[in-house]
Amino acid sequence: MINKSLWQFAIDQYSQPGMEELCLELQDCHGIEVTILLWSLWLDTSGMVFDETQWLQALQKTADLRKRVTHWRRLRRSIPKWQLIAAVRNWVKHRELSTERQVLELLETFAKGECGSAGNTVGYVNRCLEGVQDAASWCRRVQQLLGEQ
Repeated sequence: MINKSLWQFAIDQYSQPGMEELCLELQDCHGIEVTILLWSLWLDTSGMVFDETQWLQALQKTADLRKRVTHWRRLRRSIPKWQLIAAVRNWVKHRELSTERQVLELLETFAKGECGSAGNTVGYVNRCLEGVQDAASWCRRVQQLLGEQ
């Protein structure tokens, strides 16, 4: 069972060598939301148990905020990396990160209120990556990065 908040866990995981690149590749090439992937990792390492209905409720409860994250990301990526407008780009990036944090805090609150507890993991990363071509290989890559810590 982990004692870190989901936000701190996400920061720690994302800063691990190779994890940012892996997350962004899954996001940009396969449509996987990084916040959901990091939440899945947190659930897998925490021993919390969700059923399918709870999983879908959590996704539904955060849908609007997750759309805002996507909006801020698209806007940030559309802004040229010119020094003259760096402050605008940084402001948008801050809004994106702030919204991601809100998503993770809401997912954590939901998980703590809805989850049962068990001593084993139930494969939330596998669930998150459903539909991704060669999902098993992606799961192994994520687990390898976790094991290198």
